[in-house]
Amino acid sequence: GTLNDVVRMLLRRLSEAEGQFLRRYKYRGEDRSVLSRLFIGPLCDWLSRSVLPAWLAPNVITLAGPLPSVALFVFAAAFGCPVWLNWCFAGAILWALLCDNLDGKHARNINCCSAVGDWLDHSLDIFVYSVNMLNIAASVNMEFGWRIWAGLVLTAFCYQLVLWECYFTNVLIINEVDACTEGMLAVALFHVSQAVFPDWVHYPLSVFGVHFYLLDALYFLVVVGTMSGTASIPRVLRSTKGWEPLGHIVVFVAIAVPGAIVNFLSPPSCMAANLGHTLLSLIVWLHMCISYRLIGKPLRCAACLPVVAWAWAPLLVLPALGPSLAGTAAALWCVASLIACLGQWLQTSTALCTGAGTPFVTVPQKRK
Repeated sequence: GTLNDVVRMLLRRLSEAEGQFLRRYKYRGEDRSVLSRLFIGPLCDWLSRSVLPAWLAPNVITLAGPLPSVALFVFAAAFGCPVWLNWCFAGAILWALLCDNLDGKHARNINCCSAVGDWLDHSLDIFVYSVNMLNIAASVNMEFGWRIWAGLVLTAFCYQLVLWECYFTNVLIINEVDACTEGMLAVALFHVSQAVFPDWVHYPLSVFGVHFYLLDALYFLVVVGTMSGTASIPRVLRSTKGWEPLGHIVVFVAIAVPGAIVNFLSPPSCMAANLGHTLLSLIVWLHMCISYRLIGKPLRCAACLPVVAWAWAPLLVLPALGPSLAGTAAALWCVASLIACLGQWLQTSTALCTGAGTPFVTVPQKRK
């Protein structure tokens, strides 16, 4: 049953049927991105064949992709965000974009594809996208509030649509204009503009008597970028019958909504921690979508309930506490969510490595 599936994952063991499915797994993808087909794809293919050594494991490239973005996020959180840091943000995004496209090319060129590599690639992507969104907020000195919440949730929802289609059709489709490629480049260009013209996002605007800043208009672009992922909806509905696809979207909304409610009901001191808790809960859910697809198990509602309950728990506690206690409780809750998220990632990685019979960093076999 579902409980046994969850217990096996927590104990870092897969059933024999799950292990067999995992070992037979073959990645199927279709990259329609204009930028990828015209420039990034040929560049990565050339780098893999002509520059990278055949002994370099693709998973090392995957793991190296998020490192600069995470390091810069920690630096900005500790020391603030000087204008020159935007150049570093832009470089980190381009590095992550390059690694995200290069690891798969290199794996195919040296005959080293694996389900574990698929898991690492897609499970780390949402970390990179979320950190990049937080780095945008840091670069414009944005206060924690609805803008950051909307940016993080929309980013996660965009990735949910990609995983949603892959889960039900077994094909990962990157659209012609996609947030994973064109969106990342747009964010890099945003940081370059911030480095050259630091105050342009704070330019005041007024439309029909409504006053706002240019920064608010940028969120319209985020919405448009997210809407590009809705192209997956008709493809999923054509390939799948029943209510199961809708259930995945309902679970996502059920995890994201309490974060918005608790921010309205709790003191401002809780806001940053609440956002972290909501984001980490969404990441746990997205990781479940990836791992269950790789082992061929249906993602039933019973397996989702603990994540939904964990997302709603602060709503039942924090508003009843005073400002000082609520801030401390929210911070502890966020730390617990971080530990749970990292623990789930490590446990799933171990379970998949054991079930597939491949090491975490696969040794290359031969170049094609």
